[in-house]
Amino acid sequence: MKILYINPEANFGGAERSLVDAIVSVGRLAPDVRMHVILLSEGPLNPYLRSLGLEVSVLRLPRTVAGLGDSAIKGTTRVFPFLLKNISAGVGAIRFGRLLRGAIRKIAPSVIHSNGIKSHILLSLAGLPDRPVVWHLRDFVASRKLARGLLQRYSNRAVRGIAVSKAVAEDVQSFIKDLPTEVIYNGIDSDYFSPGAAQFEWLDQLAGFEPKLDGEIVRVGLVASFGKWKGQAVFLHAASKVLQELSAKRVRFYVVGGAIYQTSGSQFSLEELKALTRKLGIAPSVGFVDFTPEICPVYRSLDIVVHASTEAEPFGRAIVEAMSCGIPVIATRTGGASEIMDMSSGCLGVAPNDIGQLSGAILRLVSDEKLRASMSDKGRSCVLENFSRARLGSRLLEVYKRVSKDRSIS
Repeated sequence: MKILYINPEANFGGAERSLVDAIVSVGRLAPDVRMHVILLSEGPLNPYLRSLGLEVSVLRLPRTVAGLGDSAIKGTTRVFPFLLKNISAGVGAIRFGRLLRGAIRKIAPSVIHSNGIKSHILLSLAGLPDRPVVWHLRDFVASRKLARGLLQRYSNRAVRGIAVSKAVAEDVQSFIKDLPTEVIYNGIDSDYFSPGAAQFEWLDQLAGFEPKLDGEIVRVGLVASFGKWKGQAVFLHAASKVLQELSAKRVRFYVVGGAIYQTSGSQFSLEELKALTRKLGIAPSVGFVDFTPEICPVYRSLDIVVHASTEAEPFGRAIVEAMSCGIPVIATRTGGASEIMDMSSGCLGVAPNDIGQLSGAILRLVSDEKLRASMSDKGRSCVLENFSRARLGSRLLEVYKRVSKDRSIS
């Protein structure tokens, strides 16, 4: 059996790290399965996948198509008039679909695993009725006019949906009735994401802090791409309230991430976030750390991880990664994140966009070292039980066997 994975981005966002987990987990359980990856952009994911021994092809999306997303059509009410105004993007997508079809024909996969909304749509434009396509559903789409309309239109091109949470499955099934969809939670490498020695001086140096201050410091960080809905602004406002209660010598805040995606209008810039810290008067107590594929040492060097999404979270990968490292988490109780919290008391839940609740939860954990230790143990146990790579690989192989005519894998 040969599995072809298609992913729109080549940077290390959550969807891309989850793709790596899927590939590695399948490879470990079924080493005879051949795997090929097509990326639709250049980036660090390309050499990383090659280092794992995978065949990787890069088909670069036209810029007009790469930048097309729902954030670009706010204020419009109908999908197709918008597309008519963006003829170059539509023509580019159709031409790219033909290019993609030719590449897939050469690879001749048994199953195509699509890992993003853009790849779902472009695969549909490619028109490959003889190749079973599985859509990995990682986003809420019902409220996104452009994506919802296109996925609904082309849903008959997929034979199976894999949702990363019950919340995502319910969202998709609200507008696509005929796509068989099952919930398979993301799995992570719990050997890599594991408790270990903190590197406080290293993290402070990356963040631009002075290397050492008198007394103990509690380090509180948010780890996420700079998508506006990830809640960096809420986090910084909460940090301001915490610093009104506590000395800056006792607590530091870290914003870890970057503007890694190509869709226009949907992200903060680093300068925008730095400007907000200056406006709030907290710039000396906030450090910024660029995204790194080696994120585990960052988690280990934080005492508290905050997940402050302002919209419902499809899954909440950073929550699971931090808990796996034994770090207590404060997270917005919405969507898939709520499902994680229901499995473990290693995470405190707060309401979305509630600066008061978030600052209160931070103050509680900063002041209670015993509670942090208890949450650390419970969070790690939850990950080992529910979010292992082995469990992920087993479930994915079941799907591949079910949709493929090739039953050769064991």
